[in-house]
Amino acid sequence: MIQKDHIKYEREYQGKSLRMIAQETSYDFRTVKKYADCDDWNEPIPRKRRGRPTVLDLVKPIIDQWLVEDLLENLMVPVTKLSSYQVIDLIYIT
Repeated sequence: MIQKDHIKYEREYQGKSLRMIAQETSYDFRTVKKYADCDDWNEPIPRKRRGRPTVLDLVKPIIDQWLVEDLLENLMVPVTKLSSYQVIDLIYIT
């Protein structure tokens, strides 16, 4: 906590550059920039989400359909992870 305040003080009141503060404190430049630019430490930092789809996105509709069918039919044989993988393997991988 003291380092955060010190970095902010050095930048705002001493007028030092971020690179100079990074060299003096032996922190990475990006860390010094994050500490110097942040006004309120109680706000969460927004995270960027990747735009590309995951592997699971391809099979989510199939799994959802199976679950709905199982609920509607009230079958006694549950779908296991292994049997689900075998069906997905047959459809998409081979």
